[in-house]
Amino acid sequence: YVIRSAANSKFSLNVAGASKNNGANVLLYQNEGHDHEKFKVTYLGNGDYSIVALHSGKSLDVTASGKTNGTNVEQYTLNNPASNNQKWKIIKNSDGTYSLMSECNKLYLDISGGVIANNSNVQMYQGNGTIAQKFTFDPVKKESQLVKDGTYVIKTAMDNRYSLNVAGASMNKGANVVLYKYESLNHEKFKITHIGDNYYSIVALHSGMSLDVTANGKTNGTNVEQYTLNKPASNNQKWKIIKNSDGTYSMMSACNNLYLDVSGGLAENNRNIQMYEGNGTIAQKFKLESPEVSDEHLKNEKGKTIEDGVYQIQIGTSSDFVLNVEGGSKNNSADVHTFRKQSAIRERFKVEFLYDGTGTYSITAECSGKVLDIENGSTKNGANVSQYTKYTPITDNQRWIIQDAGNGYYNIISYKDKRYYLDVYGGFAYDENKVQIWEKNNANSQKFKFITPKDDISKINTSKYPGYKEKIVSLMNAHPGWNFELLETGLKFSEVIAGETAVHSRNLVQKTINGKEIRSDYICAKCDRKTYDNGSWYCASAKAVADYMDPRKFLDDKKVYQFLDVNAYSESSSSIEGIKIGVSGTFLQNYANDVNNACRNKVVNPYFIVARLIQENGRNGSATSRPMNGGDGRHYFNPFNIGATGNGSSEIIYNAMDYAKKHGWDTMQKALEGGIQFCKDNWLDNYQNTLYQNKFDIDRRNGTALYEHQYMQNLMAAENEASTLRGIYEKTGKIDSNVTFIIPMYEGINNVSY
Repeated sequence: YVIRSAANSKFSLNVAGASKNNGANVLLYQNEGHDHEKFKVTYLGNGDYSIVALHSGKSLDVTASGKTNGTNVEQYTLNNPASNNQKWKIIKNSDGTYSLMSECNKLYLDISGGVIANNSNVQMYQGNGTIAQKFTFDPVKKESQLVKDGTYVIKTAMDNRYSLNVAGASMNKGANVVLYKYESLNHEKFKITHIGDNYYSIVALHSGMSLDVTANGKTNGTNVEQYTLNKPASNNQKWKIIKNSDGTYSMMSACNNLYLDVSGGLAENNRNIQMYEGNGTIAQKFKLESPEVSDEHLKNEKGKTIEDGVYQIQIGTSSDFVLNVEGGSKNNSADVHTFRKQSAIRERFKVEFLYDGTGTYSITAECSGKVLDIENGSTKNGANVSQYTKYTPITDNQRWIIQDAGNGYYNIISYKDKRYYLDVYGGFAYDENKVQIWEKNNANSQKFKFITPKDDISKINTSKYPGYKEKIVSLMNAHPGWNFELLETGLKFSEVIAGETAVHSRNLVQKTINGKEIRSDYICAKCDRKTYDNGSWYCASAKAVADYMDPRKFLDDKKVYQFLDVNAYSESSSSIEGIKIGVSGTFLQNYANDVNNACRNKVVNPYFIVARLIQENGRNGSATSRPMNGGDGRHYFNPFNIGATGNGSSEIIYNAMDYAKKHGWDTMQKALEGGIQFCKDNWLDNYQNTLYQNKFDIDRRNGTALYEHQYMQNLMAAENEASTLRGIYEKTGKIDSNVTFIIPMYEGINNVSY
């Protein structure tokens, strides 16, 4: 039982410090479910009971059989038969609680001073009926053992080849614990023993030393080492093993409630093992295998030529082209063909060695979860290769031998008929060229390189960049045509926010949005209600800036468009029809062809230009975006408002017109091309080629001081323009176009709050 105080059920009897020594004090403490808070109650006859601490096997004992109020209560070796100072009468009270009276002095178990708090002493006192002498007995459910005692190989769930390993097979205290490729050595095997309380000891087989949290560290990144096993195990050597829904296990230390974690989330030799707050990532998930099972994997590695992993499969006739699932389709029989290399999930393949003695691999499309398959199991020259659901057991036409062809290239050979090799039709490198099988001919069209993607989303360091990976993977799965590039800024998020808010009015928020006042916590406390620009804007607070700069808040299929690379023109992802939809009902309604021609000539996304001009001028346009009389018999246009400065509207319009006149912008197309070139020279061609980076200057490569070179002050402009941009794609059915998103990555992003 857990013997709880009737005054507050959170507090129960507890052997101080979980000591197993004779004379260890008994006190009151907030219950945490440990064994030194549990007692075995046994009837001895004549109304007497023994009360024995579960963790030590020692009896609740009246110290020296004392007869006076205040006599202490301790644990002591259980006498056989039990002496009177170890015999207890358990008396039921009318309110359903119990009181405990010692046979040796007829005094009652009592909480000193009636103070219900951690470390309140437990003593003997004359019966007085107070709540300090009343307790409840809470039965403890029998604990089921999650992991059987035994010797295990602890493998990371990221890659079945890598397991926990004591560095260098060291026998020394303090030797580091790392990840390493399994080789069936004793310093890669651990004896796991249940020690009660849902905790386990994990002991290195070669040294007999325990997995140990260095110096009881409480912070993320605390190291894990081997150290002499304490008896009983100290909290830094006690591990709670938790089974995850996917069948893997996570391990939490009793000393800090942090989780065993593979540093950086990468499976490679000498990758450090550390403690980190629970985040549910694969870096904190492990498989517990018997050495026999792990050794069987080693035996079946004959024929393994490349490591398991996610790859782009580059064709031998051109380094610019890779294998690709047509349109990122999830359908059976969707063609696998060649396509120009990008950063899309449809061109990523998971290559896995099949540990079954055949020396073969399965090759699975990341976009669909389906494997490379020879259509209809054909064994003829020219048979098409597509994707298909993986059979169980896998069929021979879905098995592939990967054979070294020299110079970093490999042949991919059909296991069904080893005469036939994966082959690019005609050896030609172009988008959507057929991939087939063909008899061996030693041509480059039958040679492939397995390239680790530059921006492999699966390898995002989730400790360094929490909250990105899951959202990007979700977007990639939902939109296989999308490409993602990761921009590791090297900046700490706290420094970014400090930099952005260092200059007041650098970021502005509208006083009202959709008729509602802006949130009070979005207004800078220092500037307060001071207005900027035309009197409709406040200086933004650090909280507002942080909310709009945190990329993770915008990683959904609508708001993500503020990360779209707009410095490109593609007729497959945009069209004149789309431009007409975008400009319908706006001041640009009659200029759709001008927009298209200007964007094609200047190689920029026309939907972005439409969104930018509407953001700049409103849907009805401004005086500078409409024809302006130049006084020379000609009219001029300046839709980007370049040079539109001055005091008062008249001066602003005059300067805008003067700028347009000097540059010869006497048609809308000329003005558009001039404005686009201005944007390209200053931003788009200089590492600020997304709406987000137009607003926030966070890339050191553009040669300007951080945070200073920004297109607009409106904090919400990037999100607003993204909404317009996305709307055009949606209305034209181009949501799943082949487009690229550039996602900024900041360090310490979870450590910032306002």
